[in-house]
Amino acid sequence: MKNYNYIILVLLIFLTSCKSEVNDKLIGRWSLVQDKQPTKIIRELNFYEKNQLDFVDEDMFKEKATYTVSIDSLTIRSVGIVLNTSLEFISNDSILILNNSLYVRDYWIDISGIEKYELLDIESENYLSPVLKNQRVIHYNKIDSNLGIFVEDKAISFNDLPLALEGFPSSSNIVIYLGAGITLKDLKSLYYIISLKRKRKVFLVTKKDNLFEKHYYVDYIDIWWNDLQDHAESLNIKFLKLPQPELSLRSTDEYLQNGGKRIEIKNRNDFDKLNNIDREEKCVIYISMNLPIQDYLTLKNIVTEKRKINKLIRSQIE
Repeated sequence: MKNYNYIILVLLIFLTSCKSEVNDKLIGRWSLVQDKQPTKIIRELNFYEKNQLDFVDEDMFKEKATYTVSIDSLTIRSVGIVLNTSLEFISNDSILILNNSLYVRDYWIDISGIEKYELLDIESENYLSPVLKNQRVIHYNKIDSNLGIFVEDKAISFNDLPLALEGFPSSSNIVIYLGAGITLKDLKSLYYIISLKRKRKVFLVTKKDNLFEKHYYVDYIDIWWNDLQDHAESLNIKFLKLPQPELSLRSTDEYLQNGGKRIEIKNRNDFDKLNNIDREEKCVIYISMNLPIQDYLTLKNIVTEKRKINKLIRSQIE
């Protein structure tokens, strides 16, 4: 019996020593170089003592977590999630493999990513798919009445945004995180710039429950070419090239020159006006910039459904 207890004690000491050795190897920063788990992307990890961890998720948010290790596994705990992964070191402990995702040791002191900020906190029936291909992320928030724009994790100005968007492939899906305080007027300013890239469909993330559950709305940008031209000239960016206009999208007057309907939306009580649109009737919906952004998102959902029946409906933020 004594021998048995001795063996157990030695085994426990050995396992504890191994876990401590693994933990020591983890301490420091690791950057993702190859990922075979597209549904659960963590771009960077920074392990500290006392089982503390910072990580950067697929949307460049910097998050805090705790972790525990065994000889061949790692458990990460953050708000609303628990991640269990296999763990392996190779190449003199300079490469870390977590569930087939390959990380290399990074000797930069500071982890990248942007500081977490509060989103609009608007719920949606839709959650953004983690396997949405070709995602390009824009963070759009407001701090002390000042607008902030991040493309991935780089802070940029409005004037620099067209150039940053040039790096987006034409097939990219633009995902925009909307921070608390962003208004419809703010969104319109951003939409002008995105339209210069000839992108109309965007994914607006308004709430994030945890690392992988993100509420979103799909929006389709309608901006007349004449308005876009005026806005581009006001930016005074010499290298800026305007997209070629569609003939039917130069202006409201040209679009409706042979007839159609104009509808003004100033508040939610005006939403019922959309019931009066005929199936094959041209229609332009004027949306007041004073409309709360939550009401705007509800309205655009209605407009999107209407467009499935009548593709001649356009909208614009006034």
